[in-house]
Amino acid sequence: AWNGTEDGAVKKESECAPVRTEEYKMSTEVKRHITLTQEGDVWVAKDEDVNVASHGETREEALENLDEAVALHEGEGEPVTDEDLREWGIDPDNVPDETQEPDAPWFDE
Repeated sequence: AWNGTEDGAVKKESECAPVRTEEYKMSTEVKRHITLTQEGDVWVAKDEDVNVASHGETREEALENLDEAVALHEGEGEPVTDEDLREWGIDPDNVPDETQEPDAPWFDE
């Protein structure tokens, strides 16, 4: 299981809550291999099959957010428009048109 933080620092095993693996039915009714870890006050849910993760304040919220993240990863949902970006306070002219791989250490695994 990933024992890092968002800034890429790696935690010692003793600083992480034990990993619990569960089968969780996603909205697509496909069984997935999910790991749940608690890091401080945050629950992290990771779909090991598609290598997508999300988080939440509760286990349930982390799993719901993961369900949405996997759906978006698999191409479901509506594309983000320039109007959406402006609503979120992002200048569309500063956003590349092509999808780019994030520059984050956990993508190197």
